[in-house]
Amino acid sequence: MAKTHPPYPPAFRAEAAALAKTSGKGVPQLAHDLGVSEQALRGWIKRAEVDDGRGQPGELTTAEREELRRLRREVKILQQEREIVRKAAAFFARETLCAAIGSSLRRRPTTRLPSSAGCSTLAARAITHGRVAGSRPAPVRTRR
Repeated sequence: MAKTHPPYPPAFRAEAAALAKTSGKGVPQLAHDLGVSEQALRGWIKRAEVDDGRGQPGELTTAEREELRRLRREVKILQQEREIVRKAAAFFARETLCAAIGSSLRRRPTTRLPSSAGCSTLAARAITHGRVAGSRPAPVRTRR
């Protein structure tokens, strides 16, 4: 297995890419002289060309890659926050509906509930029917 070491500093990479462009030595010889792999040196040269605006169309510069990474991280955090708020809203809506169902049942003691119907089941029914439990539908108005 190949040995790994910490990444080379950006200044070293930039100097190596500039040296490859100006020295006239081939990439294999220059990589050996610098003590880096040929593949690493070729990657640094390509990255320097893209950053200088000489890359293929659609290739991202280093600054653009960093911005894209930052924005993706921010989107992930915002999605997590939105999910937390959505779950909290559902929890508090269920609590509010359960309280409304309980108060409406106290006013009408003749109402019988199925023994398996819990507050969450009733709240789900109220939500799916589009109204709060215990409220009456709006009267239908007709034109005369």
